[in-house]
Parts: sequence; C-alpha cells; structure tokens
Amino acid sequence: MKIANAANIVKSCIASSDIIPVLKNLYINNGKLLSFNGAQGISAKIDLEDINCVVNGDALVKIVNSIPHDKIELVMKSKEELVISSSTKKRSRGSKTKVSLVAQPIKSFKSFVFKTEPDEVVCSFELTEDVIYGIANCVSAVSESNMDAALGGVALCFENKKLKLYATDTVRMSRYVCDVRVTSSKPKFQILIPRAYCSLITSLAKHIVGNTVTVGTNSIVINTDELSLFSTTPQSVDFPDYEGVINKFTAYDNFCPVPARFIEALNRCLVILVEAQGRVTVSFEGDNMTIKADSYIGSVVERVTLKSRFDLQPLDFNAEFLKQTLSLIEQMSFVRHDKSEITVIVGRKDRLLNILGSSNPEKQRASSDSEEE
Repeated sequence: MKIANAANIVKSCIASSDIIPVLKNLYINNGKLLSFNGAQGISAKIDLEDINCVVNGDALVKIVNSIPHDKIELVMKSKEELVISSSTKKRSRGSKTKVSLVAQPIKSFKSFVFKTEPDEVVCSFELTEDVIYGIANCVSAVSESNMDAALGGVALCFENKKLKLYATDTVRMSRYVCDVRVTSSKPKFQILIPRAYCSLITSLAKHIVGNTVTVGTNSIVINTDELSLFSTTPQSVDFPDYEGVINKFTAYDNFCPVPARFIEALNRCLVILVEAQGRVTVSFEGDNMTIKADSYIGSVVERVTLKSRFDLQPLDFNAEFLKQTLSLIEQMSFVRHDKSEITVIVGRKDRLLNILGSSNPEKQRASSDSEEE
C-alpha cells in the first residue's frame, strides 16, 4: 500500500489528547505503519521493510498529503532523522520536495504497539455486509456519555447459535440479528464493541468486508491482507436486560399503524431544525396527531389523521435520532405504553428493531430485580 493511502487510513487512531504524548505518533515498523490511541489501533502494510522508527503522526499525514506523490520515498538519514522526498513530472516541467522529520527508535515504544491477535479467542465470524449494516444501525443508539460502560458501545451477544447486536442510551434501543455463522468456544457470551471501534468498522467497510473478526476475552481484532484493526473491550460490564426491555414494549396489542404522511411530515419538520438540533413535539387529540418543530429559522406544524384514538400528553422526540432512523424505516407503528407515554417501534421483520421513547434498561433491570425479590 502507498504511504499516503496508509497514512490516511491509520490517522483515525492517532490520539487527540496530550495526556500520553507517545500515542500522538505513528510507528513505521517492519513494513507496517501503525497508530494506537490507547484503546484502538490500526496497522497498514507499506513498502518500507528497512525503516523502523517513530515520528509525529499529524506531521507525517499532512506532509504525505500535501506534497506531490507520484513517487514518495522515505529514507532514514540518521538514527534521528527521517527524510521524505517526492518528485513529479508534468510535461516538460517537474518538481522535487524534501522534508525531514525528527525520528526516534521504535524499540523505545514497543510497549505501546498493539497485538494483532487476542490472547484468548472466544469466537470468530465473517465480517459480512449484513454484520456491518447491523453495527451501523445500532451505533446510532449508543450513548455519547461515558458514565456507564454498558451504554458506550454496541453489545455483541452470542446465544442459541445466534449473533445479536444491541445498543441503548436508556431512551432509545436498537437490536439487530446477524445472519452469519459463528465459531465459538463458549455456548454464550456478551462483549461490548466500543463506539469508536464501531465507527472504524463502518468507515473502513470497503477495506475489511469479507474478512474474519476474532473476538477475545478483552479485545477484538479484524485482520486483512493489508490491514489490522484492534480494539480493547471494557471488562466487567453490567449489561442491561435487552430482551426484557424489548418484550416489555412489544407485548401490547393496541398498535396504531401510522400513515405514510407521518414520515413525510417528520421530514419537513426536521428541515427546520438546524443540523437536527432540538426536539420534535408530537401531541394528540382524538384521532388527530399534531407534529411541531421550532427553531430560530422558522417553525413547522403538521397534522395527521390516525386510524385509532389516543388520549396522551404531548411528547418530545430527539430530532437527531428521528433523522437517523427515518432512512431505516420499512414499517413503522406506535405502541401504547400507558396514558402518558408512547414508544416508536421501527422494525424490519424479526431482524431489525429500533425503539424510541420511554425504554429504560436501568429501570427495567431494577423492576425485574424487585419482582424477583
């Protein structure tokens, strides 16, 4: 792989914080370009077998992207200097560039270079397009807060020979049942895929699709012919009762199918919300639903007639999540929870489920514990 292409891939795992300065570097080691931010790492093969050093990551990425790269060469001029040179020819005129970067021996930083195989393998499966789709769908429901580890990623759960993905931030929940064969050393397990690693998988999908995912007790690795993606996983995670929450909100008989005009109305409301910030208010009166969105650039009011009567208080929905889920809708229904709450169920057969509303895994877990007592 060309150095410019490799640098643009591995830059995703250059640490942005100055807390551990060494993690802001890139590693050139035995024909590989590596980055590691302390939790996730990427390794890309490059044609530089005889160079082993550590250089500033941001500087290397910017240099190889800014200079003419018809042909880029990297040479160690001394133990502490990496020279990057480039030349290009256009018609009768040409240009040459030479840049020097301070380099350090890689042996000083070997403890920071990640492993490309887990210590103890729990399971492995093929990273199909279906699995990537499931991760992309579920990650929209991951919490942006780091207060609870169980909410900070997509839960990968294996049980009854099925691989399921779950994510929740206590207000919304997503579930996806993957159509993939799993080789596992355990009959069941749960492991959390961190949000940052999910983003890596979806952003590099075209490079890694069709390859094997290896899951360990404390790490996840995806290896291809040219790339390796690594992530640590949180330990001792107190996972919510995902299926308990789902059963709670899908056990009602009084579903009210929503007309297609509701989707169109929501889309118009979201246009008014700048960058989808703010909330959409939904209120009910008999068999009429009113959808309203306000922002400093204007407001939208939409009225939709339902097939059933609802006696509910006005409800606010997160506009960003509505925007993300609208593109996934193949069927949509409202399910009544009680007289003051409503839940939006977005589903595709039995494999994809999105819940938005009052679903709260913490409350569900607490209520389940109290019932057992």
